[in-house]
Amino acid sequence: MFKNTLLLMREWQGKGAKVNLCLLGSKGVAFFRRLGVPILASVSGLGDKPHVKDLLGSVKVMLDAYRDGSIDRLFLINAQFLNTMTQKPVVTQLLEVFVEDWAFASGESLVGDPTTAGIDGPWAPDQRVAGTVLARGIRFGPDDPDIGRIKLVLVGALAAAQKTVRIMTPYFLPDDAVCQALDVAAMRGVEVDIVLPDQNNLALVSWASTAMLWQVLGRGCKVWMSPPPFDHTKLMAVDGSWAMFGSGNWDDRSMRLNFEFNVETYDRTVAGQIDRHIADVIARSRPKTLAEVDDRSLPVRLRDGVARLFSPYL
Repeated sequence: MFKNTLLLMREWQGKGAKVNLCLLGSKGVAFFRRLGVPILASVSGLGDKPHVKDLLGSVKVMLDAYRDGSIDRLFLINAQFLNTMTQKPVVTQLLEVFVEDWAFASGESLVGDPTTAGIDGPWAPDQRVAGTVLARGIRFGPDDPDIGRIKLVLVGALAAAQKTVRIMTPYFLPDDAVCQALDVAAMRGVEVDIVLPDQNNLALVSWASTAMLWQVLGRGCKVWMSPPPFDHTKLMAVDGSWAMFGSGNWDDRSMRLNFEFNVETYDRTVAGQIDRHIADVIARSRPKTLAEVDDRSLPVRLRDGVARLFSPYL
């Protein structure tokens, strides 16, 4: 919305018109004040349930200016709220995260002049609506003030599952809280399938993962080992109606230490395709049983147990 406002301002300024703003809300005030845009009136601190009387003062300033001829046109610009998931295109969310993470890692700013950031520069995304899928980008990483937020998404999805949960990941080292959420889902009668690569590209991760599989196998979750070649896919589908995909793995390193970006979507068509893909992989995979895990020799158990000690960093 702010970017569209800047575009409209530029259009009128290009015609020689002077543009002033009346801003409602602290975010808008901070954004346009930082850019040095003339602000005729503003109000902030409205809370979640603003009353019309809170707006009368600022609105009256603009109406009076219109009546006395100081302003000859008034435009009302507002954000159209669709739902809690779809408030701006996912491509824009992804671009913002990339620009921020690039600056964090390299010290280089890609946006240049803040007055043109994301508008007409090389990093401007196409924000036209394309498609009807409800989706939300979820960023998480070491620079996130709400570190570990992805766990809330995972636990919430597992708690909402009614029939099936299908997970496909190359690295599976979740903490106790996530394991318990998986176990509770299985104990409620939800069919929980976890697909892992039979031949991992990181032996240490494979050993550490094997050492903790008893935590999910013992409560009714099913683990499947997919055949080569090594599959780096990260997918999750719940009841064939909600799905998540992206860069994040099911391990603490990914959830807390790495820069990651996932997309969750509530769409039966997309989620159904992901669910069927995982089911196809399961059909050609072999089951990993609790008996197989328990039958490991003592040297292998020691190796796997030592590897698991490093799991927060694997």
